[in-house]
Amino acid sequence: MQRIYIDPGHGGNDTGATGNGLAEKDIVLDIGYQMSVYLRQNYEGMYRRMSRTDDTSVSLQARTDNANNWGADVFISIHANAFNGNARGFETYIHNSIPTGANNLQADMHPQILNEMLGYDASIPDRGQQSANFHVLRETQMTAILTENLFIDHAADAELLQDPAFISAVAAAHAEAVADYLGLTPIDNGDGDGDDENGNDDNGDDGFTFQHWNGAIIGDGDQGDHVEEVQERLVNLGYSLPQFGIDGIFGSETSGAVRRFQQDAGIGVDGIPGPETHGALEGDVDMAFRFQHWDGAIISAGDQGDHVEELQQRLVDLGYSLPQFGVDGIFGSETSGAVRRFQQDAGIGVDGIPGPETHGALGG
Repeated sequence: MQRIYIDPGHGGNDTGATGNGLAEKDIVLDIGYQMSVYLRQNYEGMYRRMSRTDDTSVSLQARTDNANNWGADVFISIHANAFNGNARGFETYIHNSIPTGANNLQADMHPQILNEMLGYDASIPDRGQQSANFHVLRETQMTAILTENLFIDHAADAELLQDPAFISAVAAAHAEAVADYLGLTPIDNGDGDGDDENGNDDNGDDGFTFQHWNGAIIGDGDQGDHVEEVQERLVNLGYSLPQFGIDGIFGSETSGAVRRFQQDAGIGVDGIPGPETHGALEGDVDMAFRFQHWDGAIISAGDQGDHVEELQQRLVDLGYSLPQFGVDGIFGSETSGAVRRFQQDAGIGVDGIPGPETHGALGG
């Protein structure tokens, strides 16, 4: 099994580059996570681990140590650039010692991502395949590359970085290039089992179905696709795995996420994914979202606290991004705007004020 380490740069207090109301840490996390999911849906024969799956601060040393200790075969560090508001374009870096493996990966990945970008804007400059002495390239013991995905402080680049279709395309290009480099086997979608072209269940409903679980209880230390699938399902439902990510190994972090899920699902809480837990993860148990910190009062401008943070997180989980301030626990104009967009999509009164009707819709 090949091991792919995906490193969304920055995170937590380290925003990375900023500009045009965007923060690098948010954009690269989106790209990295979508890259991981794309690989899982389209290829077999690999494990994936992310340096972070949420807005967490992880040191450079911790990132490279984790990848080295895990025995990763390839390390992809994802970034976005900034300079003076005038520079734009795409570039990639490998270590300046020019190791053969990294050189081959860069030769595949750089044009593949750039060509995808050019399909959205033919004027994007190619800033070249470069080398540098960056920590994540120098201290990793495997093939490593760093991508700089446009300039966040350039208006045209920033507009692209706010386009969900563009982000998905860039994430897919990262994934395809790594799959090509490692020679991963595409998932066979011609088996007549109702999968769509991405290997997803296409049986006419939106229910999730486990493809790799054989019905046995998963225990500590178990490894494989069935564990990875549980981990991915947990992360998709908002139960983050910040230390080890989706690595196909069942340990204490995954068990803790299972416990949190079991508690929210109202089933037995033991941290062990058996039949009842798998059934709940597939949607057999009512998993309507429940606000834990809201007391029923209308939230207004300037309000702060856990109830606001919970509201913001729910909006972000549903795809209503907060690119400027993020989940900061303060109700301001950005959060109100996200509430308005949700209200409009939900077909309820649009006023940007999260009262009982809005909380009820968010909980559904």
